[in-house]
Amino acid sequence: MAMTANLSLEWLQEFEREAGDRRRLRVYICHSYGRRRGLSLETLQRNVNSSIKYGLEIIKMGHNPFIPNLYHYVHLMANGTIPEETFIALMTEWVGQCDVLFVTTLPEGKDSGIQIEIDTAERLGIPICYSLGEIKGIV
Repeated sequence: MAMTANLSLEWLQEFEREAGDRRRLRVYICHSYGRRRGLSLETLQRNVNSSIKYGLEIIKMGHNPFIPNLYHYVHLMANGTIPEETFIALMTEWVGQCDVLFVTTLPEGKDSGIQIEIDTAERLGIPICYSLGEIKGIV
């Protein structure tokens, strides 16, 4: 166990050295989820996993990802006791705390969570990127 902790600490130290003086962006990962579209739990989990993979790429770039699809687990534990509007409000609140919105999948309609997040970023003047390469250009 101690070896794992040491490896993690070494990795973090290397990460800090590589980042240097670069500004770390808070990157909101805007990715398809699908709960409101009635997708299966298996499909929802695939979407969560995909958004985590994007988060890992953001970390490797030296930035801080926010992965809203991780609210999937909160939603499961809430078991329907928290209204959907609350989750939408949480997401839009987090968009406003980020430096950039990274859109990984295009919205599937005006009412989609992705479109709501894009509209929020536009209203707040937050840059929107559609590829990892575009994020590099913001720093």
